[in-house]
Order: sequence, then structure tokens, then C-alpha cells
Amino acid sequence: MSMTAATAAMSTGPDPGDTVNAWYEVRDWVDDLRIPAETDAGGTIRIAESTGCCIILRSQGRTVGIGTAREGASMLRDAARQAISNALGDHAISALPDAMRGDAGRQLTVELEVAGPLQPLIGDSFREFENDIHPLRHGIALRWRDEWSVQYPSRLRLVNNRAEATRFDGMAIGLGRSPGASPTALQRGEATAYRFETIDLAQTTPTSAPMEIVGGTLRASMPTSATL
Repeated sequence: MSMTAATAAMSTGPDPGDTVNAWYEVRDWVDDLRIPAETDAGGTIRIAESTGCCIILRSQGRTVGIGTAREGASMLRDAARQAISNALGDHAISALPDAMRGDAGRQLTVELEVAGPLQPLIGDSFREFENDIHPLRHGIALRWRDEWSVQYPSRLRLVNNRAEATRFDGMAIGLGRSPGASPTALQRGEATAYRFETIDLAQTTPTSAPMEIVGGTLRASMPTSATL
């Protein structure tokens, strides 16, 4: 990653138009509870300036499916595949008669959060990043050698948490690393911590249009380049 924190700030979020188009593509897949095939043209939809995405499906407010994926041609399809597979395995949905299960997807709400460019955090310890992370604005990521841990604001909200520097310790442990080894790893370039901004689109009902979530609150207007 050659981008510095200063230059990354010039391009902090994914493309708004592409993100909206991607949300509608996912909405179509969820309506049919159809996992996109490798040959599905929509499965390769591109979102400019994106580095990953998170899809959350809910039934009357209850989370029934979550999918995440890192950047790539199949990013949206891979995340949708996870989320829809989760939903199909949900106890309430799987127990429905076949005739009713076909309509179950249309009863789910869709949230799509897309990560923008990763902004490297410069420092010799996780604690030094505390003032670089806005808890209502940023997601965080940790690379340790070739392994990654990414935490999206939408997923953190599910467990009443938010992005902050203290979470990097747990992310390191999740990668099988010791937080005590992080200063040396950061100094040697074996590990890098990042923050990123997102566009988060969700709906209040299964038939409503998507609205942007800003700081955990739904905003009535759709995102545009001018509002980001």
C-alpha cells in the first residue's frame, strides 16, 4: 500500500452512484433468495474506489444474514452469497413451507455498507491511533503479513460497539497474533493498521427505498458526490 494518510484523505469514500446501483442489485437477489452464480453479469458489478463491502439482511429487525468480502470483481457476489446462505439457514426461514419460503426474501430488509480506500495509520503502537479514528465515521482494518481483519461500522453497531484504537488488540488476537508483538510488527512493516470511510445504505421496510446511514442514523436523502 503506497497511499499515505494524507493522500488517502483526498479520496475517502466509494463512488455514490455505483454504491446505489449495487444496493439495487443485491435487493433483486434477496427478493428471490437467489445466490448469484459465477456467470451472473450483475455479480461482477464494480464500485469505484471501494475496498470491500458488508451486507446485512434483517427480518423485522432481527439479523438473519451477514456477508463480507474484500475488493475484487466478485466482491458483491461473494458478500451476497454469504448473507443469503445465512438467511436460508435461519431457523424461521428454513422452517417455512416451500410455497411460503419463495416469498421470504421479499420480507427482508437489505443493508449494504461499502468501504472506501484504506487509509494507513502511522505510528509505533495501536494506542497512537486513538485520535485518528472517529467512532461514528470510520471502520478499521488490520493487516498482519498476508492476513486481514476488517471491522465495519454496521457490524460493530450490531453488538453496540464502535471503531476505536483499542479494538486493534482483539483484531490481532483474532489473527492469531499477540498484541504485545504489535509495536515491533508495526515498525518492521509486518503489520499495518488502517481506517476507512464508508457509504452505508439501508431501508426501514422491505419495500422502501434505500437511505444513507450517517453516524448510525438514517438520513432521508440519498448520497451524492456533493454530500460526501
